[in-house]
Amino acid sequence: MHYAIGDVHGSYNELMNLLSLIEKQDDNACYIFVGDFIDRGPDVWKVLEWVMHNISPDGKYQSVKGNHEALVIDWYKEWLYWWNRGGFEGEDLMPETHFDFTYWLDSMDCLSPEKIEPIIKFFDSLPTRKELSVTSASGNTIKYDIVHAWDSFDNDISDSKRENVNLWNRNCNGNYENDIIIVHGHTPTISDMYKMAGFTRPGMIAYRHNSINIDGGCCFSDNYRQYPCFLCGVCLETLEEFYNTNLETRLNQISREYETKEDVQLKLNAYRKFFIEKDDPFRNEILKRLNN
Repeated sequence: MHYAIGDVHGSYNELMNLLSLIEKQDDNACYIFVGDFIDRGPDVWKVLEWVMHNISPDGKYQSVKGNHEALVIDWYKEWLYWWNRGGFEGEDLMPETHFDFTYWLDSMDCLSPEKIEPIIKFFDSLPTRKELSVTSASGNTIKYDIVHAWDSFDNDISDSKRENVNLWNRNCNGNYENDIIIVHGHTPTISDMYKMAGFTRPGMIAYRHNSINIDGGCCFSDNYRQYPCFLCGVCLETLEEFYNTNLETRLNQISREYETKEDVQLKLNAYRKFFIEKDDPFRNEILKRLNN
């Protein structure tokens, strides 16, 4: 079966845990990531090494490009120009990436063209969207459109504009253009922008009309400790959800030093009451399409 995985952002341990949980259930699993492997998280380099070793266009592990990968591709053009003008021996300050990828390159002694170029080639090889048709257990064929941010189905849109939509656009309302289900990340479900747009379980997978947001904001757990902030995965044939651990364990992992076990239990109970126990009409809508 096919499993879509949300924004990893340097969360290596969470990634390994999530993949292990899925593999225990389905050792023939095929994975499609929505990009944003780098920046923000604690183990960017370990994640990068893993994805460059495992991801291929049509293999067990596949991916689309995220906006953070696109930012590094653009940065490299400026950096290479700086390098060719004298680099560290010159008077100009080195161009740095928007986030912390320059730090990771420096920490691994990789600030040279011969070491950066394989990374750029890998990032550049990732498509900005993947189309996929799956067959559910009931025999229904469902079309998915897997992108990092969002997609447009305007026949007149140029390739460059569509790529920009794939990498950057935020849509919290769903896809009403057709029956294709857009699977995306980019906008963490912990964000106020997403929570205000309808029923959302912050830090978990969120559904809208013909769309599934699988960015649980895993890398933001230190700043949003009231929510679980999972690394999320979803099976496209069944809509079964997967997370890097269970809800109680996750809330304990990200609890503050001054929080007691009773505090965490209260937080757990409140989350279950307001989010887990409530019916999700958008998820039910997609389940109905799968199971009719």
